[in-house]
Amino acid sequence: MNSLIILPSDAAGSCQFGYRATDFDDEADPICEEIYWSFKKTDDGFDKITIASIDVDNSIIGGSDYGFSLVVRCTSKKLEVFAASDDYEMFYKSAYTSGGTVKVKFDSGSIKNYRFAKSTDNQAIFISVAKTFATALAKAKKSVSLKFSSSRGNVTLQFPVSDFAQHKKAFTTGGCKF
Repeated sequence: MNSLIILPSDAAGSCQFGYRATDFDDEADPICEEIYWSFKKTDDGFDKITIASIDVDNSIIGGSDYGFSLVVRCTSKKLEVFAASDDYEMFYKSAYTSGGTVKVKFDSGSIKNYRFAKSTDNQAIFISVAKTFATALAKAKKSVSLKFSSSRGNVTLQFPVSDFAQHKKAFTTGGCKF
């Protein structure tokens, strides 16, 4: 009797939190690599831009990752923190005209409520107190979780913190101290 083995196309769920499957070995076990923040600094002569982003990892909580990334950006000495998706419209055009509340949990700490503003394309939420959020993110050891209501229902996202604190100095030299 032949059995069909179907391997997931995105095997992040088969690795521990904060790791992603990059390949499979001969026994079809995942080869896992740690997820790190993507970091970039640019200066076009007008603005110094420092940006760090990391993809969502919902392997512990299950469910869709909605293609989200968490982004911390400093441009023209202004700090922004936002969760964005390339393909998930969070809000219908007639809903949430300005923003709402996002529940945030760093590591296993208490739940904090932050205000957010929605992006004009309805595919991102901007945390209203970016400096406070970034400070807590730099102190966290393992994860940050976000939960908010969208036009499609509740969205829960988990992001590994991994090496974010190592980039704090680069944001300071870019004009955004936290």
